[in-house]
Amino acid sequence: MEKLVVEDKRTDAGQFKPGTFQKLADKMNEKFSGCGLTVKHIRNKHKRLKEKYMFVVEMLSCSGFG
Repeated sequence: MEKLVVEDKRTDAGQFKPGTFQKLADKMNEKFSGCGLTVKHIRNKHKRLKEKYMFVVEMLSCSGFG
């Protein structure tokens, strides 16, 4: 995913361009044969990680934490 960000596969709003999750699924399935990842799996994992990241950022911005 980091490679896709470096390759500028995001829009100005920070969202991934169409087809990016498919490319990521293809690369993951190539690297880890037999895992059977789909675009739906990757989108859901991205959504959950984004939510958790936002919670951590919010916690770290609180006074006296971290």
